[in-house]
Amino acid sequence: PAVSNLGNAAAYQSGAAAIAIAPNISISDAESALLTSATVAISSGTFVGDGDELFAGTAGTAITANYDSSTEVLQLSGTDTLANYRHVLASITFGSFVADPTDGTHQSARTVTWTVNDGIAVSGPVTETIGIVPPSRSITWTGAQSSNVADAGNWDDTTNALNPALIAPDAADDALFLSNGGALTGSITVAEAVFGGGSGWVFDSTASLEV
Repeated sequence: PAVSNLGNAAAYQSGAAAIAIAPNISISDAESALLTSATVAISSGTFVGDGDELFAGTAGTAITANYDSSTEVLQLSGTDTLANYRHVLASITFGSFVADPTDGTHQSARTVTWTVNDGIAVSGPVTETIGIVPPSRSITWTGAQSSNVADAGNWDDTTNALNPALIAPDAADDALFLSNGGALTGSITVAEAVFGGGSGWVFDSTASLEV
């Protein structure tokens, strides 16, 4: 058997409803008209407490679905037609029940690996990537002027202080800062931090950013 036509799912917005991750999936099998199982696993980008969930709709089929949140693996089982397996696999959604499934922008994507089994052979693994848009954060500068801009202790996350150690600007925040005025570059102090070229932001006691 073989799995194809996954594509990459549209980005998942943190805090939003779950999204279908392979609505156009295709399954082929030259040896059998039936499948006995399938496995869909979140194989990278995970972290403890990420809140990831995979859900499959199995109504009207002989297929059962079981998601193990500790391993982040969705197991489908039961002998059924290729068409019914395709229908169930196409229904699979990804979501997260935590406020920030990006771990402070440090895990901004998940890799999902798909295989199917016809009782004779298992298909080769096929992967796709789900991009995850982090929640908006409002961070306020609380450090002294000329302090280190990359020190989390100099910032206060006024939106959601889920992980204070990760709230400081870092390389993972570059694109987010760029969309709000410029990219943070180099090893600099707060007094030297400049956004958007030769002029712009200098951090002081009133500075805050939406990232």
